[in-house]
Amino acid sequence: MIIFDGNEFAAIKEQQIKSKLQNPKFKNQRLKIAAILFREDAGSRLYSGLKKEAAERVGITYELYEFSLNSSVTSITQLLDQLNKDKSVTGIIIQKPAKSTYSSSLILNSQPFSDWWQTLTSAISPAKDVDGLHPETLAAIKRGTWQTEGKVMPATAKAILEILKNFENSNYQNPNSKQISNFKVQSSKFLILNRSAILGQPLYYELKNRGVDVTLWGSKDLQASFLNSQSLILNFDVIITATGKKHLITGDMVKDGVILIDAGEPSPDVDFESVKDKASFLTPVPGGVGPVTVISLLENCVKLARS
Repeated sequence: MIIFDGNEFAAIKEQQIKSKLQNPKFKNQRLKIAAILFREDAGSRLYSGLKKEAAERVGITYELYEFSLNSSVTSITQLLDQLNKDKSVTGIIIQKPAKSTYSSSLILNSQPFSDWWQTLTSAISPAKDVDGLHPETLAAIKRGTWQTEGKVMPATAKAILEILKNFENSNYQNPNSKQISNFKVQSSKFLILNRSAILGQPLYYELKNRGVDVTLWGSKDLQASFLNSQSLILNFDVIITATGKKHLITGDMVKDGVILIDAGEPSPDVDFESVKDKASFLTPVPGGVGPVTVISLLENCVKLARS
């Protein structure tokens, strides 16, 4: 089994961004990402710190604005309005907290999570939507017009597409030195286990618009499929999973040679020990999709600056 090294891949891309920013086109332009995070969510604080470090290494300013989950929506949208108008800001991101953290931190009579999140993301200027959070971005991805409209793919979805492209185009070798060269995105059957608007849905629509055979499920759909026929999941060549359910995917559930893209957090969705003798390719957690997601956000910032 090939274990993808996300740190090494991200380091190469980081140097490429650094070189691009030395181009005379960016000589008098300092790129800046403004990031909003919520102090109660430990994951948001961790990921924001990693993004800030990576941004500073390539020469992009990364400004953090911290709120409480109990801060008024008005106070956050007022800041977003200021950032939208600030010509020095290239892109804006809101670090999405875990739904469980949001629910456990709230005062009485607060908004449902989905309503609260959509209110915030809708307040980002589409021209500065560096992480593809605005509802208009998903609509453009669904239409297949996001690139011509100057929008960007959400960073984690972009990272997964980049990893697949790299695997398809590279001369990877398996541990017994037999070259693996037959993987093609276009001819593979995909399963995506994540229905979110910033991962599962954009990936699904992008692959579908490319003519790929792709199925979109949530973890409940997976459980239902096992009640009906445990063999259903064995039909898929590529499984992309980001459910947050530790070791949801085990070796008895997948076919020989399956490609596993694990974007689970903070723990892996895939049980490594039980799949290691069946899978042909795996992104580990940590060190797989995560580092590539960080660099994909910075690539999105460069793209917005060019636009």
